[in-house]
Amino acid sequence: MAVSDYEDAMNNGYNQEIKLQVQSVITILQAEYDKCEAGDLTEEEAKKEAAEIVRAMRYGDAGDGYFWIDDTDYNLVMHPILPDQEGNNRYDLEDQNGVMIIQEIMKVCNSADGGGFNEFYFTKADGVTVAPKVAYSELFAPWGWAVSTGNYVDDMQVEMTGVEGRINQKFEVLCIVIVIMM
Repeated sequence: MAVSDYEDAMNNGYNQEIKLQVQSVITILQAEYDKCEAGDLTEEEAKKEAAEIVRAMRYGDAGDGYFWIDDTDYNLVMHPILPDQEGNNRYDLEDQNGVMIIQEIMKVCNSADGGGFNEFYFTKADGVTVAPKVAYSELFAPWGWAVSTGNYVDDMQVEMTGVEGRINQKFEVLCIVIVIMM
């Protein structure tokens, strides 16, 4: 039961982290948008500056968390790992299980909540490994940008497996102590 509770807490924690990270990016986009509205920058200058700020942002202990932005026309605006694909239309981007990735992201962004979670398979930063990913996306409506980030499920499971092993070891020790005491 402790392992199950731990897994639930970890999954909720991972999901909460990526949601908060995206909301931080939305705040940055709003600040850049406000500069544009105040006349300090043109809209194109503000968008370019905002995209470059987000491109440089990282999170996580290893600094491997990153963000990407698609627009509501399904075009890739910014992706720090796939800069050569920026400007490409990703309407038909499909994972190995038939999930239409960007279409699903846009569905949650256009929902009443203005954002949400998706699950799909995607290639990791090594350019080779394809793994399941849980992503959170939120719409920045003034520019029609969907900001996304996510966690690879296999990375999360590696961390959880280590903790599960330690929980099981402690349980075994506790059982031995109880038997000895009896």
